[in-house]
Amino acid sequence: SAGIWAGYWIPDTAALSLAGTPTPTPAPAPAPLLTTYDPPRTLYFAAGSYTGYRFSSSGALLGTKAYTLATSSNAPTSQRASIAGQSGFWYSISAGIWAGYWIRDAGGLTLG
Repeated sequence: SAGIWAGYWIPDTAALSLAGTPTPTPAPAPAPLLTTYDPPRTLYFAAGSYTGYRFSSSGALLGTKAYTLATSSNAPTSQRASIAGQSGFWYSISAGIWAGYWIRDAGGLTLG
């Protein structure tokens, strides 16, 4: 209604600033790194304690499932990926006690 834009319509956007300083646009989150195994590969577990994790699409923790394996074991994995907001790489388990959970790629695991 006043100033250099008097009488004009201005579309509302996140980057709009009439004070002369543009609002910075946040940098996009880096794309997750993803390797898909088709057919699934075998992930071997040494005897020991492991925790499977479920995450939302934004990387928020939804649940966990922990087991202690008395002997070595294995499970099929269909993906190895980075997960938003989580450190390291993770294997998606596609069957067995951790079906639908992610296991962090760490000591005690071997991909076959």
